Amino acid sequence: MEQQKLNFSLNSKARNVMLYTFLEEEYTKVHNLRSAKQIWDTLVVTYEVTSQVTTLRVLKNLDSMSLEELIGTLKVHEQELQQYKEDSDEDELAFISQKIYKMWRNKNGFEWKNKKDKDKRSIVFYECKKPGHFKSECPDLEPNQDKNKIFKTKENKGFMSMWEDLDDTSSNEDDEEANICLMADTTSEGSESDQEDEKFQELENKLKDLQKDLKELNELHNHQKDDIYDLWR
Repeated sequence: MEQQKLNFSLNSKARNVMLYTFLEEEYTKVHNLRSAKQIWDTLVVTYEVTSQVTTLRVLKNLDSMSLEELIGTLKVHEQELQQYKEDSDEDELAFISQKIYKMWRNKNGFEWKNKKDKDKRSIVFYECKKPGHFKSECPDLEPNQDKNKIFKTKENKGFMSMWEDLDDTSSNEDDEEANICLMADTTSEGSESDQEDEKFQELENKLKDLQKDLKELNELHNHQKDDIYDLWR
């Protein structure tokens, strides 16, 4: 009678330990079974070729194992699964971060290239009235400068000098205005780029925080399991 009570107690503890360590899918399949041996046999049949059951099958036979040996075996097996899950979660977060960063870089490069080409196509140099280039790139600018030098040798040198001064002043004002617009546009683009950098950095920090929280939850979960095992002993 005493031996029967002892066997019932050991079976109940072993069954509870096994059910506690199972994933939801495994638990659903075996939670109605009353003995630890039935649970074990069901898992062997279901996962005969899987690495999880193979890891346990190479050990001693369940019938000859004590409760302490069974608990120790299950704890080692669970720790291996938990470590695998943590590594998988970390790899997944790293993969997501790399994907987001790559998409962000490609998007920025594409927009900058298109914007630069579009801005240049819309430019019309005021002297030659031709689009697509700046003053420094104008092919007609050098002949005009040579003509100005010839005009300076004529008798009406003073008048032409005054005209050139006015023309240079107007040109300088236009250049200054263009430079101011270019500086404003560059500043705006730099500001947008800084904002995107900040958004990406914020997203990366959130991913790191999630990874840290996940690790802390896993550690807390393992500590709670250890406490339960100690109580059963």
